[in-house]
Amino acid sequence: MGDIAGLIAPRPLVIVNGLHDGIFPIDAARAQADITRSLYEQAGAAGAFRHVVGQEGHRFYADLGWAAFDQVTGWKD
Repeated sequence: MGDIAGLIAPRPLVIVNGLHDGIFPIDAARAQADITRSLYEQAGAAGAFRHVVGQEGHRFYADLGWAAFDQVTGWKD
């Protein structure tokens, strides 16, 4: 999936995973995020991609996710 996610470049992308996610194991998630990161770098858009990892299981980590969104989009309150 990392290569498919890379097709989003150069648009902003935030991927959120949980460290102890039984559905999307973290090692595989990190490997795919590395592929996506590489494709973003090749597109000259390294700053538009973030992979954030929460410390629990499968859920959306709003604080981490939205903070990363603000970074990649330049959004400010």
